[in-house]
Amino acid sequence: MTLFDSAPDAHIAGKMKANENIERNRAAQAALAARSALEFELELTPKPGLVDAHDIGSHPDMSKEMFYRSAAALEPFFADYWLIGSNYSKEEIFPALRALGLKAETAMFKVTGGKNTHKGAHFCFALVLAAASYLKNNKPLLLPETELERLDRVSRLLSFIPAVSGDLVAQDLKDMEEDDAPGLSAGEQLYKEHSIGGIREEVSLGFPTITRYGMNLLESFAYSRGNSLSLSCGGILAEDRKLALDYLMTLLTQIKDTTLIKRGGFRGLEYARSTAISYLRRESRSSSWEEALQRINLDFVSRNLSPGGAADLLAVTHLALSLVVL
Repeated sequence: MTLFDSAPDAHIAGKMKANENIERNRAAQAALAARSALEFELELTPKPGLVDAHDIGSHPDMSKEMFYRSAAALEPFFADYWLIGSNYSKEEIFPALRALGLKAETAMFKVTGGKNTHKGAHFCFALVLAAASYLKNNKPLLLPETELERLDRVSRLLSFIPAVSGDLVAQDLKDMEEDDAPGLSAGEQLYKEHSIGGIREEVSLGFPTITRYGMNLLESFAYSRGNSLSLSCGGILAEDRKLALDYLMTLLTQIKDTTLIKRGGFRGLEYARSTAISYLRRESRSSSWEEALQRINLDFVSRNLSPGGAADLLAVTHLALSLVVL
């Protein structure tokens, strides 16, 4: 079973409302914001163990250009996810997303030669886009006037997502057969052996790693800079590279990153977490923070560690910050 699974085909065109042109334009803006979020995460440098503008981290089979192709291939689907949210009932949204998501994954794998560039981020983006669109069309609010208000909207948006997705751990993982199944994904096997729900659990709980931990850092930064509303796509994350990198490392200290577990086991996860904690307590507060991250990158590469789950949540945050002011 993949994150996206078989379901009745979505018929977005048949659901479109009277204000079709306005909504399609908004969908195009949302899709561009989603692609920009993926490209922001890619270009942010230096990221330990991850592909960025400087190197390919712990991914010798990938390249920066591959990630750009992947983001471009997914952009049309991002627009459709927004339209699903604006034209479907809350109960209809998730089955429609899963049906369309299979086609999007096929398009992604086609341009990456079968490499998994954005599978986890794409799954999260589909839900964030549809949920944001649903809220905008059914529970509209005035645009936020301050960055703190914008961050509060992000938390509200992410906390609403379980109302759309349901409990994905219960739906997808708890009913797996007791006997070993050769078709199990790495994430499904991890849940079976250790009860770690991965991205499904993160989504089903409303992205707690972001709302409980990441937001604290962003709120403190917004308050310290005067709380004026950022005009950038991606908000304050896009305006301060060090903040974005510290945010990534903050997420790393909290998330049960299944990419790290897959590559380095639980020892690898704990090593990466302790390294991130040490960085935030010491080097992040010094003028040599960038050199420290470069050293951590070399260390992670030598250990084949890559915090892909934390990187996905960074991209999700960037996207949500863009959508709440759309």
